[in-house]
Amino acid sequence: SEEFKQYKDQLSFEVANERMHVLKNGQKQDGVDAFLVIWSVLPQKRYKVLSKIISHKYIRPLADVGYTIFAKYRKYLPKKHWFK
Repeated sequence: SEEFKQYKDQLSFEVANERMHVLKNGQKQDGVDAFLVIWSVLPQKRYKVLSKIISHKYIRPLADVGYTIFAKYRKYLPKKHWFK
């Protein structure tokens, strides 16, 4: 969409590669917030449950820290080739 193209142009490759980014209804989200947006539109119940858990006031700060650490080091993690 045009909206996404405009948002995409605001991000450098480095910034886009550091964290997950989502644009929904004009709202930009990144990191854990991006995953919560993605999970909210998936039909499987497990994502709704996961979203509720991650959104809990005591879990959310841990999820933010965990995601920040994961995002920083994910490029060093082994790649699993799902499709060959």
